[in-house]
Amino acid sequence: MEYPYIDITTPQGSLPIPILPVVILRRGGRRGEKCFAEVDTGFDKSLLLDYETYSRLELSPSFAIDIRELSGVGAVLDCLVFEVEIVVENRWFDVEAYFPTKIRSEGGQPYRYTGNPVIGMKLLNELDVELNGLQKRISLK
Repeated sequence: MEYPYIDITTPQGSLPIPILPVVILRRGGRRGEKCFAEVDTGFDKSLLLDYETYSRLELSPSFAIDIRELSGVGAVLDCLVFEVEIVVENRWFDVEAYFPTKIRSEGGQPYRYTGNPVIGMKLLNELDVELNGLQKRISLK
């Protein structure tokens, strides 16, 4: 299947972003959250959760399996880590999902990520993905 990139408006202008339709489920949950996840080859983990998806999955700190540090984009974040399931093109994956809660590099200031969920390289390596930046399309084979 092929999916077009979407354009996201940034202070620097419009930026094309590869996205995939996915379903994210809390481990052992019955209800999944359908959403579009951004594909980020610079993110080395499997999945980054946004606040809305975290809330809709009815996750809470008591479900977290760990608290880990995540570095990137000039900041160090403290993240709750959850075991979740993600469905991409009818393929199921058990992954660790990171949910940022604090900016450690700014004295532990609370942080709420409000973008889309982000799929990183750990999951992308399990998928047969082709990114075509010229045509602004992502393909799954």
